[in-house]
Amino acid sequence: MKERLPLASSLLGVALAGACTVRGTEEPILLPAVLSLGLVENQLRLVELHLPEGDGVNLTSPGVESPVSYCYWPTTGEVVVSSFRDGGVELHMVSLADPSYWQSLTEGGNHYWEVACSPDGSTIAVTSDTEISSEVLILGLDGGPPRRVLAEAEVASVHPIWSPDGSHLALLASVRPSMEAGAGPWGIWIVDVRSGEVTHRIEGPADPGADLAWSPDGSRLAYSLRRNGQSADVYVYDLSMGIETAVARSDLNEIQPEWAPSGGELAFLVQTGASNDMRQIATWSPAGEASDLLEDGPLPLEEVLWVDEARMLVATYSQASDSTEFLLLTPNPYRLQFISEWP
Repeated sequence: MKERLPLASSLLGVALAGACTVRGTEEPILLPAVLSLGLVENQLRLVELHLPEGDGVNLTSPGVESPVSYCYWPTTGEVVVSSFRDGGVELHMVSLADPSYWQSLTEGGNHYWEVACSPDGSTIAVTSDTEISSEVLILGLDGGPPRRVLAEAEVASVHPIWSPDGSHLALLASVRPSMEAGAGPWGIWIVDVRSGEVTHRIEGPADPGADLAWSPDGSRLAYSLRRNGQSADVYVYDLSMGIETAVARSDLNEIQPEWAPSGGELAFLVQTGASNDMRQIATWSPAGEASDLLEDGPLPLEEVLWVDEARMLVATYSQASDSTEFLLLTPNPYRLQFISEWP
């Protein structure tokens, strides 16, 4: 059996774009190269996949152990990776332009499990773990000491996501009765990066791995929460009005919200199978209700990424070929085209 390259649980990142001809049509379509964590010769690696060829470039430098998280700057092609190294989880930088490039950013037994690159390319937000807590820190690329995002010592924080203008971080936070106590219910907090002030608090309980997505203009935050204790529902929070809207609320799990480039629509996955492996794609706009896109029914979806306002890149797992298949979805008029597969 072939080792397939499973896509990362986080949203796929658009790394590059190049003109190609999708199978079955002569229309040239711009498709991205995507970054993903996956298996290469039974080792977890960071890989850049090229579409529609379906080939990949291993970006993990020799001697670096398994990567656990990454973020990147599209304008420069630089990728920040957290990976096991020297008894900790440290940060280093690689380059899409030069796969042989490698630069260590941290050392000394840190445990930086999550990374988020600031929009201006100057800083990184990380989730740092200690024996009794998790907290979000900000690190500059100039080598200066890290600083805490939240001033309250009794608050645990994880999963930072930058606002598009870099002025705020959305993160998951939990107030502990004491430093020795475990984390309580998680909520979503929005924090002013410069002052450390919490400007918005969204009641949970949230899963520590909850999906968060800023709208392109930074006016709204989409997220998936398990408020009823049974299923995850998608909501949109309007920052200026302080109002939360339930995009989808049902007995099914709605996950992985992703805004269209204009912010006019929100796409998300709806888990419909008994084991949550079959998923439908739904979209929602502020002017209307959510609607399903896959006319032929749910698929074993792994990721969905907007290519432009009219089309989405869809990654599915094919059990027959034991591979990840990439499809191009055009909702109107409806068309689902095969592009490529890995491996």
